[in-house]
Amino acid sequence: MQEPILEALDVFYRYPDGTGALTGATLTIERGQKVAILGPNGAGKSTLFLHFNGLLRPEKGQIRFHGEVLRYDRSSLWQLRQRVGIVFQDPDIQLFSASVRQEISFGPLNLGLKPPETQRRVEAAMAATGVSSLADRPTHFLSHGQKKRVAIADVLAMEPEVLIADEPTAGLDPAGARHIMDLLTEINGRGTTVVISTHDVDLAYTWADVAFVMAGGQVIAGGKPEEVFEQDELLVKAELGKPWLLEVHQALLRGGCSGSRSDRPRRRKELLEMILAMTGR
Repeated sequence: MQEPILEALDVFYRYPDGTGALTGATLTIERGQKVAILGPNGAGKSTLFLHFNGLLRPEKGQIRFHGEVLRYDRSSLWQLRQRVGIVFQDPDIQLFSASVRQEISFGPLNLGLKPPETQRRVEAAMAATGVSSLADRPTHFLSHGQKKRVAIADVLAMEPEVLIADEPTAGLDPAGARHIMDLLTEINGRGTTVVISTHDVDLAYTWADVAFVMAGGQVIAGGKPEEVFEQDELLVKAELGKPWLLEVHQALLRGGCSGSRSDRPRRRKELLEMILAMTGR
């Protein structure tokens, strides 16, 4: 087991209008993981993310970062938000500066970094997200996919330990969604823990190291994606479908093809190789 980096321990939260968003949510995210959190609308995913960044405070329970209980004084929250960055589902909520370069510079400048270090971070974040050519473009003229990339660059310029992305592929076409997920994989490969929320079971199944399922403000399951998505009753409770790779694999086994239920394919290529092996070709 790797070092826990973020933990929610029996967290309860109710919004001012009386809506109960979290009702005892508990989960542990380990350092360096790619984590997908799934569940229907209203399950509490976005609310939990806002707790991880200190934007919301539990009514009951604890949030821990590197094993330390989160404190809510200004200095502690400022330090947390340098190390745990959130990319919101709607990038227009996050972007406000006149140009892409100014937008990405905002965080490092607020850290009090000197201009050379700020420039280094901004250039690195733009290069990593593929928006260098947009540096002088007004943010409000960008496409939705470009805004998503700039929002990620915003967070990367802070050089966080954890990047949290709320529905990162929402509103994108398949190619745009694939580019964003490839980018998040690259970011994770450089050592950053990446946590996303998504309704896309196929994406979660093939991308994540660990999948958590939420319903009714609680985390009702968690583990390796191939184990989580085998639980039919769980999927019904969380209003989730089964990843198509698992559906095909299970259909092949029911049809009499040789193979093991535990030998679940995680990628399209693995399924094709399995089909060839099952059919003796």
